[in-house]
Amino acid sequence: MVRILLREVPERNLVMQSPQLTDTDEQLLRILVSIHSWEDLHFSEIHTVAGRDLYFKVAERSLLATTGSSHSLKQLTGRITDRSTRSKLREFEVMGLIKTEINPEDERRRRVVATDYFIARLKQHVSAVRKIIEPHCLLLSNSHFSC
Repeated sequence: MVRILLREVPERNLVMQSPQLTDTDEQLLRILVSIHSWEDLHFSEIHTVAGRDLYFKVAERSLLATTGSSHSLKQLTGRITDRSTRSKLREFEVMGLIKTEINPEDERRRRVVATDYFIARLKQHVSAVRKIIEPHCLLLSNSHFSC
């Protein structure tokens, strides 16, 4: 058996040093924080890692699909467990974001289809991100980053 002894660390040693950020890095960080805050207020479906992962996978596949916006359930698992994926799929289905249907190419399998409501939410998300980024574009265009 291995024992790990922890020493008590005085609170003053827990103060973190601010990283030295360039002005551009600071602006980008402000943008990221603003986007995250907006998402927290408006998109309950992406509050968890599983929800966020599934949301962006469905979004990505909906944008990249050449024959519609459907994809197999197996394609949606990634860094989250099958159990979490299935739980979030049910939650998204109840919210009206997706629907599952039998895959016509292989009737033993089901596929996920983004609903019009999902696409509308995605457009709302993109629009909000654009509104957050645009005021910073002039400031950022003076650096090596451009919008």
